[in-house]
Amino acid sequence: MLRFLGGPRVAIAFGAFLIVAEACRHANAFTSLPASFLSLPIHDWIAGGYLVYAGWRAKRDAAAGRLHLLAAWAFNASLLCGAFLGYLEDFSVGAEQINATTIGFVGIVALLFLISLGGLIGTLR
Repeated sequence: MLRFLGGPRVAIAFGAFLIVAEACRHANAFTSLPASFLSLPIHDWIAGGYLVYAGWRAKRDAAAGRLHLLAAWAFNASLLCGAFLGYLEDFSVGAEQINATTIGFVGIVALLFLISLGGLIGTLR
């Protein structure tokens, strides 16, 4: 299973998903451009784009692409880990209201973080 997650096709699909998901999640920021340029998830788009590039590169040349895959998966895992821990911190200090929607969202972030870790470990194998 981990070897599958470390493959280039998964990296391309996961990167594309992250780009689209973050664009949808921050769709309201597009309506107020250019005033809200800094509220756009540019770092998430860069991470997703790097995963797409790394997957494409690994499909063309497995040896050279493997290093890019490692870096891209590690970059994504670090962003998703920070997001997950940030949401947990918000819950612990009462900054975020706990309901089914927020618990579901944090669960999705945790799942994406685990997939990123799986891709990182699968690429290392």
